[in-house]
Amino acid sequence: MAIKQADGKWKSNSGQVFDDHGTAANADKAYAASSKGNASEALIEGAGAIFSGIGSAIENAIDAQLDKAKYKAYLERGGAEYIEANNAEKRGDYYAAINLYKKAFDKGVDNTQERGSLSTLYDIAECYRDGLKNDVEAFNYFKKAADKSDHRAYYHTAVCYRDGIGTTKDDEKAFEYFKKSADDEPQVDFDSILAVGLSYRDGIGVEKNTDLAIKYLSILDRDRSLASRYASSNSKDRSEQDLLMVIEMGKVFNHLAICYRDGGPGVEPDDNQAIRYFKRAAENKNKEAVANLAEMGIKYSATAEGANTFLSWLCGIVCAIGITLFVNWVYVLITGADKLPLIASLLSIVIFGVIAFNATRNRNKITLILLALAVFGWLYLFDIIPEPKRASSTQIEQTEIE
Repeated sequence: MAIKQADGKWKSNSGQVFDDHGTAANADKAYAASSKGNASEALIEGAGAIFSGIGSAIENAIDAQLDKAKYKAYLERGGAEYIEANNAEKRGDYYAAINLYKKAFDKGVDNTQERGSLSTLYDIAECYRDGLKNDVEAFNYFKKAADKSDHRAYYHTAVCYRDGIGTTKDDEKAFEYFKKSADDEPQVDFDSILAVGLSYRDGIGVEKNTDLAIKYLSILDRDRSLASRYASSNSKDRSEQDLLMVIEMGKVFNHLAICYRDGGPGVEPDDNQAIRYFKRAAENKNKEAVANLAEMGIKYSATAEGANTFLSWLCGIVCAIGITLFVNWVYVLITGADKLPLIASLLSIVIFGVIAFNATRNRNKITLILLALAVFGWLYLFDIIPEPKRASSTQIEQTEIE
């Protein structure tokens, strides 16, 4: 049997090494036939090994030629000018870069497989914005690129409309392009989703809809990779990235809290949820959230909040054990067994521990129910509540006979 080696080549039973598995397999068959004294079969399989090797070599050569042909076609359709333009941009020769990018575009480089959905018009826009500081031309080319579905251009076109850069300020157009960017999976970005969420919350460029505002802002809460990508694109230093991510998530939590505090179309005001998100924002160094909590009569302290978290976990564990004791009491009452199985007890402690922690942190309606069950369990442990009445073995046997 042919064995694949670490270098990717195949070794046959006869010890020969081949680039192709088929070649090695033929060699194995030839070796086996030879061992049995079947000379004719050995010759046939040996020839197969040779031709299989030749076939693989020919296939590789054809693939290489196809790659060369594809690359040659790319260069002829503007790829050569695009490469030159990119080099000119890196040198700071923006006029030359723009002219070469335009030539590449005219030759059809955007229609090649190598470019995918990316448009050369976006590169021209960057040259005008970053190099020549021409906002009007930068906007024109960002919009042209966006209208050709280049996902990179959606956000920049939206910013131009929002801030009136190179064009007339237009909130509705800004929202239109922000939303295109926010909905363009999988290329969605942090800034666009945040902008769409705030537009829905404040009714800027679109009809106010608090429910949709929470929907978009919650995406940033669920998918932290978006904030991570945002931080890495704005700083190369890892510690700065971590700090930037904390600060930006603090803003997101504060915006979500405001949605819940004020309510609006599709959402009733919810102080509990508002406080929860304001606290998460404050934990992420958001000073506005601290001020918002103060307005709600809550004094935020990082030290005190840490102590509260510890107490919440402690209460969660105590409640979880108490509830598990209650579950054990019910289990014994119903089944007549001695006690709840160990695995079920451990699972109960973990599940109810998490539930109780969140309930004590958020002080929601389920907190009192959990506390009542926990108190029952602890009273049972200390024999204040008696053991459940279980059927005796004689009664069970009699029931089975009947």
